[in-house]
Amino acid sequence: MSDQLQSLRDAIRRIYEATRGEPDVSAISIANEVMVGFKKMTRPSAQKRRDGLTPNDVYLGCHHQCRQLAREMLRETASTDLRQHDLPFPGLQRRYPTARSRRQEEAIYRKLELLTEGDWLFNISRMGGEIESKQRHLDRFIAWGLARGFILPKVPIRDHLDGSDSPQPAGALL
Repeated sequence: MSDQLQSLRDAIRRIYEATRGEPDVSAISIANEVMVGFKKMTRPSAQKRRDGLTPNDVYLGCHHQCRQLAREMLRETASTDLRQHDLPFPGLQRRYPTARSRRQEEAIYRKLELLTEGDWLFNISRMGGEIESKQRHLDRFIAWGLARGFILPKVPIRDHLDGSDSPQPAGALL
């Protein structure tokens, strides 16, 4: 990570730390705080903000976000394609990272139909690692809830979600 991107991360971290006491914080609110005053910073007289951000820091952050949005588009599933019903395996992405992506800073996404066996094996390994990580996180999160006295329902949890933000008593999901 470049020193410039690290200074942006540090500024975002300071804003995040300032909101630690807030019950609800969104990535948008943090990003908005970072962007506050950007127009003022682009004037020749502006060098740095009080939080240490420079116009270049904000530019790098915007570039990073554009990369994130591009990744989302590259990972879109073919379900957004009108030809979805023609596919033998619906729900797959249109593109996947290539095996050589593991040696590069940024993944290169290849069309599904052009993947090599090496690309296929690389993605199986990559996704398997993500699943293992998610499972460990899920196990810890369940243990935390059980330690608080929450009760895990015997039916799928999504059947119990009502969309409210109000806390549920321990037995409310049953």
